[in-house]
Amino acid sequence: MFLLLPACTSLSTSIPASYNSDLAVKNGDVVDVHGRTYNVEKLDAFIDAVNNRQKAKVQIISYTVEGDPIARILEYDGRMINYTYDNSMDKFAGRDKGIMQRKMVKAIKEESQGKVNYYLVDDLENKTGIFTACQDYQDKDLREKHEGGSGGSPLSGLQGRLIRQFAG
Repeated sequence: MFLLLPACTSLSTSIPASYNSDLAVKNGDVVDVHGRTYNVEKLDAFIDAVNNRQKAKVQIISYTVEGDPIARILEYDGRMINYTYDNSMDKFAGRDKGIMQRKMVKAIKEESQGKVNYYLVDDLENKTGIFTACQDYQDKDLREKHEGGSGGSPLSGLQGRLIRQFAG
């Protein structure tokens, strides 16, 4: 069960509406920009920490077609994972817009059909999908080959042009 809080609540993820993907990647967040993923190793490290009962925190940022950030913050205290989902900056989120929190008991990753899916699991064994990455982008050398070298902007190429076109 999620706890839905209105966007005007005092609870905050501390992510400004202008939090662009370049800054998110630079800050070490796990980032998904329309299928291009960055810093996925941080999510793997979080899962390892949970499995070893070590405190850990990771922030996942995905972007809407319009470029609005959606945050997922996972914080493990040694017993439970505090999961915060924040789509309060999504201009088109509708009536479910806001910050939701949930307690989870484990984090897992499953590989299937060329993708790596990351889930959180609650105490009733219900899985909540939190992130998906293509297996070939897990390999840094392959990612650099696809992006034309290291240091490429997350919003470069066709996807970036489409995002900028829709964003105005």
